[in-house]
Amino acid sequence: RILVALVRLIYTSTAREQCSDSDIKSILESSIKLNALNGVSGILYYSSSYFMQYLEGRRSDVDDTLARITNDNRHRSLRVVDRFSISEPEFAEWSMAYVPNSEILTPLNLEFMNGTQFNPQAISASDALRLTRKLRALLPVAHYRDQSAGCDGNPDDTDEPRVR
Repeated sequence: RILVALVRLIYTSTAREQCSDSDIKSILESSIKLNALNGVSGILYYSSSYFMQYLEGRRSDVDDTLARITNDNRHRSLRVVDRFSISEPEFAEWSMAYVPNSEILTPLNLEFMNGTQFNPQAISASDALRLTRKLRALLPVAHYRDQSAGCDGNPDDTDEPRVR
């Protein structure tokens, strides 16, 4: 049996501009497609100004994914919080799960951010992993929340279906 080196990676970043529903939908559609092709899985949490993402897969595929994200102009101040070898994936069924900010996440924000607002810029590796696992448990009940302006700063007036 050939062993494949798997890795998990958690990063945080700041959005250059607040993202609209259609911006997030575009990010998710692209992520789902590329991650499925490359055997990468994970979860994305976005709230008004910040991204936190957990990625897992073969080391080279996760590295390639991170390189694409690093070059994406919607992000700034990208910080790798955790990178660790794993024996098996935790999100194999999700090429990209998404947990948007909602009231149901307030207790997690209070626990991990010391406030009601999501700001993961100073989160530790152990807390990022614990938060990710708690977010995973909320996937069936988390709700998509509308954003009023796009990543380009322009209002988004489309009536696109909401990603759930």
